Amino acid sequence: AFQTMNLSGVVLVLVLVSLISVEAAGSSKGDQHPWFNRCLKNCVEQRDCSDPDNEFATKASLILRMTFWDCESDCKYVCMREHNKNRIEEERPVLQYYGKWPFIRVLGFQELFSALFSLGNFIPYFWGFFAYSQKVPASYHLRPIFLVYALCGCFTWFFSFIFHCRDTDTTEFLDYLFASFTYFFGSFWTTVRIFQVRSWKKKLLVFLFFAGWCVQHWNYMLNVNFDYDYNILVGIVNGLYQTFLWFFWYYQRRKESGRGSYPKRVVLGYLCLWIAGTMELFDFPPILQLVDPHSLWHAGTIPLAYLLWTFLIEDSNFEEQKIMKEKYDLGS
Repeated sequence: AFQTMNLSGVVLVLVLVSLISVEAAGSSKGDQHPWFNRCLKNCVEQRDCSDPDNEFATKASLILRMTFWDCESDCKYVCMREHNKNRIEEERPVLQYYGKWPFIRVLGFQELFSALFSLGNFIPYFWGFFAYSQKVPASYHLRPIFLVYALCGCFTWFFSFIFHCRDTDTTEFLDYLFASFTYFFGSFWTTVRIFQVRSWKKKLLVFLFFAGWCVQHWNYMLNVNFDYDYNILVGIVNGLYQTFLWFFWYYQRRKESGRGSYPKRVVLGYLCLWIAGTMELFDFPPILQLVDPHSLWHAGTIPLAYLLWTFLIEDSNFEEQKIMKEKYDLGS
């Protein structure tokens, strides 16, 4: 049966996949453009940004100060917007700057809709934590793992909200840190759930593998090359791994007595996730200079998060009932 597949074989495949996950470096043409750099240099000099009491520091609105804009970052924004305006008037392609499209700043928010939709994704994980803890019995062996996953999701989407509000080195680091840990943790719980790993020692071994892969990923991103495309590639590898396991699980379990129709939710969820994910792969300039594919990707994952937690709650209850029946049959 599928659930009795050799777990070490799966780990070997994952090791090979992690080793061949190589980066595809990219850069933003906007912040490298000579016009932009001349504008930025002039702005910084004219405002005397090196002086703590510079023009921006004394005249900036409260909302800009609250969202941690400073003299130089405001110069970057002003020059980006002016350069983008000129290129649109000249009917030239819109460029990205520092890995982002030239969004209109709203109330200090750099990416208004990505920030709001990130907050929207926080809600189902917050709800999922309490719903799962109330509806799934404490005796279920994966209950602590799923509750940790819910908290990971909350932290991930909170820091995604902060990052899209205001892009700094610190907010970027926290966004990537928690997002990568969450999808590695997702691969961990998918593995122990699909292969019915009930021993905590074996669970720990699986966790250590994914934790090690995650730390290797962090080390590369922080100490070798902070590569956005590489980070996306590693996320895709984890997503493909999880999708393969759940689709195979569904094929094996679709006619199992007593499960009802709930297994279809996981297939539907992953199909919709990949459809929404195409937004990230086929990027285009923001609509009305506010809504880009990345924000639409975040919008699309909100209902999928609710779908995930309703599936996990029903699946966990079914599995716990099956385990209790097995124990009863052994004891009788």
